Amino acid sequence: MFASWVQLANPLPTPNGFGTMMLLNDGTVMAQESNVSKKFFKLTPDSTGNYHSGTWSNMASMSLERLYTGSNVLPSGKVFVLGGEYTGPGGTNNWINSGEIYDPSTNSWSAIPNFPQSQFGDDPTVLLPNGKILAGYLSGTQTYLYDPLSNSWAATGNKLHGDRSDEETWVLLPDGSVLTADVFADNRSQRYVPSLGRWIDAGIVPVILTSDALGREMGPATLLPDGRVLQIGANNNSAIYTPSTNSWVAGPSLPAGLGADDAPGAMLPNGHFIFAVDTPLFNSPTKLFDFDPVANTFTDVTPAALASDLNQPAFISRMLVLPNGNMLMTTASNRLWEYIPDGAPNPAWAPTISNIVYNGASIYTLTGTQLNGISEGASYGDDAEM
Repeated sequence: MFASWVQLANPLPTPNGFGTMMLLNDGTVMAQESNVSKKFFKLTPDSTGNYHSGTWSNMASMSLERLYTGSNVLPSGKVFVLGGEYTGPGGTNNWINSGEIYDPSTNSWSAIPNFPQSQFGDDPTVLLPNGKILAGYLSGTQTYLYDPLSNSWAATGNKLHGDRSDEETWVLLPDGSVLTADVFADNRSQRYVPSLGRWIDAGIVPVILTSDALGREMGPATLLPDGRVLQIGANNNSAIYTPSTNSWVAGPSLPAGLGADDAPGAMLPNGHFIFAVDTPLFNSPTKLFDFDPVANTFTDVTPAALASDLNQPAFISRMLVLPNGNMLMTTASNRLWEYIPDGAPNPAWAPTISNIVYNGASIYTLTGTQLNGISEGASYGDDAEM
């Protein structure tokens, strides 16, 4: 089987295309209209699980237009959205601190308490194994936890090295801790440990990944099948972290002049990581590269079929890994692409189902391991979370 790109069969419900896409617990895709928007649309696969011929429907709109937010799909199936670098009908650059939660069972949004600081904007958030959400702060070392059950915020550990969270890419590790390569403390890194409620040092990053000249932007990062973490820089550098040794090594380099200055990436079921780059800072065209963790190489896999769609900076695109192993990519155009990767997954990466309990009323509870795959799926940085 050869890798291929196909355009989704049914027309998009908005001529503006999509920005951030999220995979809901029922397998449907929740897609936000591109730019500063409060509109969402749902893609439902056909009866065979095929998204290519899936159908579109309208979803309830948020109370406020938002662009570049924190977002997480909760275990309950609800969707958490926080902040926005740009918000409101006029797209004001205000780093707002308000948030909302979408309930798919009622197709409705409700407000949550404001983030504890006066601004949140586009800082990173991550869903922890205990169901709480860890959130950073763009202007200081403070971090906070949101508890969906109590609908409340609480302060947690301050970051090390005087580092603030703005522009960082956070990665959830198998032990439940959260890794970041510091953006505002060059060559440093740290991990948040939920059981301790604090950040601990995670070693020296051997290469510079961003700088003032690059707007302190950062590229995507992913948990690899072998347990290491790949971090793509905003320049042509990359770095790889090994949790067992709490140490970093330099990864492969991109061609000179290319970098992931806010750009999407996705872990594919064959164990490779596909990601977008451009010429920093935010210059077209976008190129796509494939990382092979076994060969430790980057390969240019930019498809000719997407040439017109990719004639723009990389930050506009988004990626989303689907349950069928394919990947959706939006370029904020009136076309949505599905990528069908080559190769096959390792059987060791398959989910393990330990129990299924019938709760009545056609509701079941399934428990097991690796139910969401071998990573968080897609990555971007602080501006878009899938």
